[in-house]
Amino acid sequence: MHSTLRILLQDDALFTNTFSADDASSMALRGSIILSTSTILKVKKISLQFHGRLSMQFPAAIKKTRRDLVYQTVILFDHEKPIPFTGQHTVPFELLLPCDLPESFQGEFGKVKYTLKAVAETSFINANLKSEVAVPVLRNPDWKYDPKYEYIVEDIAQGKLACNVTLPKSGYNPGEKFDIKVSTLPLRAGLCLSNITCTLYEYTEFYIPAKNDQTVVSAADFLKRLDIMSKSMRILEYGKIIPMAVPEDASCSCSNYNVVIHHRLDVRISYKTIEEGESSITVKIPISVVSPIIAPEAEQLPKYHAIKQPPSYYASSSTLSDETMPSMPPTSYSPDYL
Repeated sequence: MHSTLRILLQDDALFTNTFSADDASSMALRGSIILSTSTILKVKKISLQFHGRLSMQFPAAIKKTRRDLVYQTVILFDHEKPIPFTGQHTVPFELLLPCDLPESFQGEFGKVKYTLKAVAETSFINANLKSEVAVPVLRNPDWKYDPKYEYIVEDIAQGKLACNVTLPKSGYNPGEKFDIKVSTLPLRAGLCLSNITCTLYEYTEFYIPAKNDQTVVSAADFLKRLDIMSKSMRILEYGKIIPMAVPEDASCSCSNYNVVIHHRLDVRISYKTIEEGESSITVKIPISVVSPIIAPEAEQLPKYHAIKQPPSYYASSSTLSDETMPSMPPTSYSPDYL
């Protein structure tokens, strides 16, 4: 006998609303459970479990700190007597989740991960069918950069040197390469450039509430250098194009009540004058590292053909505050099930 249980998500990721502590709306995770069996399989219950967890390592701590961010269970159907299944059957689902969930990330110092698990309880002992998929939670694309315009920063170093730093845009995907255009204008005679150094940093801040008292928060912050590139300048050379890259393992920028990740590009321009010798100016430019996953153009819409109405759902959930999430049935689409 060969039987399988699969989870098919409607979209590759969930996109949250822009973070706001006062925003109590929900976002919907939609998809289908596909049960396939080559012979008669008696199933009593099919349920879904959505679980989000934060884990991180405090400096000098022996054990990792872990916190459950959300745990929600939805029962698609539950019968007193097992129902016989044969062939392939599709059951659609919809889970309503808090819109302000911390974004998913995997970093050197910690991670936030969300998973969706399906369990079909059968009449055979220790023969339940299980399936689990990761569900990336990403920031709403409205929060992201506008890729159509160059990003230009200008500065003047103590009336000695005017500089202009131009980036092709303000947000980049992990693994993406880009060029930094640096141009300068000496404001004093005898000033010449010696070096231009570009450094990309990643800052990660954790805010972890205590298990027994949510008002007590432990904080930790980490700094990581992602990339550095330096170019020497020739005499009478006042501009340079410097290649940079965001590493594949860079975390995406995010800001929520548990984790803040932001990125900064430092462009240090070293110069010298006959009177004062060596000096430098550093231009600090905030940039965003964004996911390459593109949000659907339209709001999440069901992609199912109506056949007949799905069964009623029973849901229970808990968050850090142990509040119960409301449960709603899916929209007017229905599965091909017995």
